[in-house]
Amino acid sequence: MNISYPEVRAWLFRRVLGLEGAPGPGDVWRLAEFLGECIEVGISREAPRGMQHALPGGRALVLLPARRGERETAEILLEELAHYLCRDALEMPYPLDWDAAPRGDRRSLLRWEERDERDARLFSDAWNYPAELFDGSRDDEELRREARCSTEQLLTRLLERCERVRRGDEKPLEAPPWSAWRRYRVRVHGGPVPRVALLPRGDAPSPRLELPLGAGDSPGRLLALHQDLAALRPHEFVLKYRRWAAPRPEDVEMPWAEVLARSRRRAPLGSGSPVVENAGPGTSPTDVWPWRRPGRRSGSG
Repeated sequence: MNISYPEVRAWLFRRVLGLEGAPGPGDVWRLAEFLGECIEVGISREAPRGMQHALPGGRALVLLPARRGERETAEILLEELAHYLCRDALEMPYPLDWDAAPRGDRRSLLRWEERDERDARLFSDAWNYPAELFDGSRDDEELRREARCSTEQLLTRLLERCERVRRGDEKPLEAPPWSAWRRYRVRVHGGPVPRVALLPRGDAPSPRLELPLGAGDSPGRLLALHQDLAALRPHEFVLKYRRWAAPRPEDVEMPWAEVLARSRRRAPLGSGSPVVENAGPGTSPTDVWPWRRPGRRSGSG
């Protein structure tokens, strides 16, 4: 059985954050900070547990209850992050409008809600998996004790896959088809101000992104970008890097008559270009070029 969508997402985020050992409460907050352009986190005295509100542009507001311990608060935050990250695969609008739904549709909403809760649990479980469950380097009894899974059946399935990867019967994880990896290609521009451009593939409706690229941090920046491309869905990637969205280029064509008219008003033609004076309406480019300083004859020393 293939690894599920929530498990893949959790594994990729652990890779992005560089988590090799068992994650702690602080690592959950690191994940929330990584998703800071997508999710806002606040504390509410009215929240009995965790609450989530949809914001414009595909973003969300997560409210956590007050006066909880560090570990419990981190567990609640992880569950809410899981709901946000896994909900796209369900293809249902959020928040659910139970009052407006016809009676027949309420059963569909209930099934959607049940799957939403299941996927959030899978993500939370996978967040705590030992890394070896994904790369196949171990499948011993110690690994079974380290893995914190919600069911023995889930742990057995993962250990069986771990053994198949170790034997070479199953390939390790690749960049998933739903990720921004399939939406963008990366191009590096050198020069005095090096930058990296993320260009949409084909006719994808994604914006072009351009980021500064320092000479010393090029390898690390490029690795981080590729990790983000694999871990984030296209709209999440755009939210995270929206500050670097490049404006769309516009074609500008100036008729020659307008060029001459601006020249008569002593508007510069460009860097280092002379100013053309007293050019008549029938003047052509060859009548004013090459330019010579007034009062100086051609060929004179």
